[in-house]
Amino acid sequence: MGAASCHSCSCNCDDDGMEGRGNFTVLQTSSAMCPNDDGDEWLAEAVMDLTAKKSELEVTFLLPRTGTQTLVFKRKPLGLDFNRHMPVTIKHVRPGTHAEELGVQEGWQVQAIHGYDATRASFNDVYTALKDASALL
Repeated sequence: MGAASCHSCSCNCDDDGMEGRGNFTVLQTSSAMCPNDDGDEWLAEAVMDLTAKKSELEVTFLLPRTGTQTLVFKRKPLGLDFNRHMPVTIKHVRPGTHAEELGVQEGWQVQAIHGYDATRASFNDVYTALKDASALL
């Protein structure tokens, strides 16, 4: 597969709270929360609905050697850099951002977004869910 590519997008803090790159993995809560394994839309649609209702973005991370931690993002910029493949893993946390304030660390993987299993979604669906949801903050 070669060297891992680094995801770079046209997003900026003013648009959606993502700064360049992001890294996420979502925890599986139930197979019922993953209605379509072959689609690239279900996660983003579900997450957008909940983010709009709650005005917050709940992300569960898998931490190296210590289990999981759920954090609630309430504003942008999120400030996360990540590789462009699954599992989405935090490569860098940008200084002065909400992610730094919440204590996000390099090496964390996104397991769930609002309780929806992101590990069964594609990278594009996880990225779209995070980008679009953070734009609502």
